[in-house]
Amino acid sequence: MKFLIVIAAGLLLFILPAQAQLRFDNQSSLLLGNLPGSTDKSRTVWHNQFTVQAGPGNWNGQLRLENFNFGAADEQYTHLAQFRLGYQNQIWQAEAGHFYESLGQGLLLRTYELPGVVYEDLASRRQYGFQKDLLGSRIALFQQHWSAKILWGRPLNRLVPPGEKFSDRRPVTLTAGQAETSFDFPLNGGLMVLNAAETTKQQSYGGFFTRINLPLAGDAYLEYVQNAGDDFRFKDLSRNFAGESSHGFYFALSGGRGPLSYSLEYKDYHDLTLNYNDPPNLVHEHSYTLLNRTTHVIETLDERGFQAEALLALPGENLATINHSTAVSQIAGVTSRFEEYFIETEHPWGHSNTMRLFFDFLQENQAFQKKQNQFTAGLSTTAALTAGWSWQGQYEWQQFRRLYQFNSSLNHNTANHFFSFGVTRSQAWSFSVSSEFSNDPLETDRLSTEGLKDRIITVWPAAHIKGSLGENHELRLFWGERRGGTACTGGICYEVQPFNGVEMTLISHF
Repeated sequence: MKFLIVIAAGLLLFILPAQAQLRFDNQSSLLLGNLPGSTDKSRTVWHNQFTVQAGPGNWNGQLRLENFNFGAADEQYTHLAQFRLGYQNQIWQAEAGHFYESLGQGLLLRTYELPGVVYEDLASRRQYGFQKDLLGSRIALFQQHWSAKILWGRPLNRLVPPGEKFSDRRPVTLTAGQAETSFDFPLNGGLMVLNAAETTKQQSYGGFFTRINLPLAGDAYLEYVQNAGDDFRFKDLSRNFAGESSHGFYFALSGGRGPLSYSLEYKDYHDLTLNYNDPPNLVHEHSYTLLNRTTHVIETLDERGFQAEALLALPGENLATINHSTAVSQIAGVTSRFEEYFIETEHPWGHSNTMRLFFDFLQENQAFQKKQNQFTAGLSTTAALTAGWSWQGQYEWQQFRRLYQFNSSLNHNTANHFFSFGVTRSQAWSFSVSSEFSNDPLETDRLSTEGLKDRIITVWPAAHIKGSLGENHELRLFWGERRGGTACTGGICYEVQPFNGVEMTLISHF
C-alpha cells in the first residue's frame, strides 16, 4: 500500500505543471466511548482523511489518503482512497482515476460525496468517508449547441468497507454515454446509454430526457430509462410499455408567479435497484431532527408517487412552505404506502430575529409494520444578543402508533421529544446543549441490552462545541449520547450508529 501511495503522489507531481497551486485538506476524528448494547466500554477510534488537490488551470488532480485505527488489528486500514488526474479547456475535458458523474437526474447513474460525513459499517465497525465514486476514465466534449460524454469505470459499493476485496467493493464495470442539446429553443433534450457487466451477467439500459421552458416562468423536465436486455435490442416492447420490465420515469414541473413558487414531481420506478444509481426520492428533506430521522427511504425495486410543494411569500417578510408527498410500492404481492403533509412558517421579529414553526402528519404502511397517525410539531428561534452574540432554541414533539401486522400484541404508542439551546459568537464559535427523550420500546426494551430492559423512557443528552482555530482550522466537539437511526443529507440517506462518549473532529485547510 505504501508503494502505491508513493507512486500515485510522484505521478501527480510529475505530470502537473510546476505553477499548479496545491491545496491540502485534512479531517481527523477521535472517538472515546462505547456503543450502546456493547460489552466494550472503552472504545477508542481514530479516523483520518488527508486530501491534496492541484489546480486551478487546464491540468488538475487529487490525491486522498484514508486511515482508520481501532483496537482490533484486523479492522485497521490505511489505503489510497482516491487518485485523479484531469485536463480541461473550453472544448473538451478528460479525467482518469476516481471521479464523479451522473446521467440525467440519476435514474441510471449518479455518484456523489457527502463532505465531512464519516460512515460507520455496522458489521465491522470500520469508519470511512461517505462517497460513491467511479474508478476509470471519462471524456466530455462541449460545443455551442450540444455536449457529449462517454465513460468507463467501476462504481464503488459504499456499503462494503475498505479492507475488503477489490472485486467486492467494485463488482460492476460500466460503459456509458450521454449526448444533449442546448439550443436557444424552448425544447432541448438528450439521450443516454449504459452497459453494466459483472462476472456472470450483463445488462444494458437506454433512455432519454427533455427540458421544456414554459410560459409564465415555468420549466418542465421529463426522463425515461428502460432495460434493453443484454444487447440494446429492446426485444419485448409489450412488457416495456406495460411497466413489467426494469424501467424508470421521472417528471418535474416548476415555476412561480408573484409571491408564489411551486414544484410538482412524479416518479415511477420498477426493478431499478442498480447500486450505482440514485433516482430522485420525491419527499421533503427536513432539517428538523425528529423528522429527518423518519424520512421515507425510496424503494427502487418498485415505487410510484408524487410530491407537490409551494413556497409563499407573505406580507411582513413572512414565508410559508407547504409540502405533500405520497409513495406506493408493491413487492411480492405486499403493498406499502407512504403519505406526508408538511407545513412550515417563518416569521421575522424584533431586530435580526427569526422564528420558525412547523407541523407534519405522516402515515407509512410497510410490509410487516405500520406507522399510524404520526404527528410532529415544533418551533425554533434565533435571536441577536449584544456584541456579536446570538442565541438559538429549538423544541420538537412527535407522537405515533406502531402496528405490527402478524402480532398485534406488540402494538404500541410512541412519543419522542427533542430540544436544544445554544449561543453563537460572530459565526466563529458556538456552544449548545441538546437532549432527546423517547418511550419507544425499540429503544427502552431491547432484550439484548439488559440495562435498558426495564426503562420507561430513554434520554440522549449531549453538548456540542464548534469553533475556528485561526483561519485554517475548525474544531468540533461532541460529548454525550447520540441516538442512532436514519439521517438524510442532500437527498442521500444512511444509517447513523448510536454512540456514547466524546467525539472530537479537527478540520484543516492549507
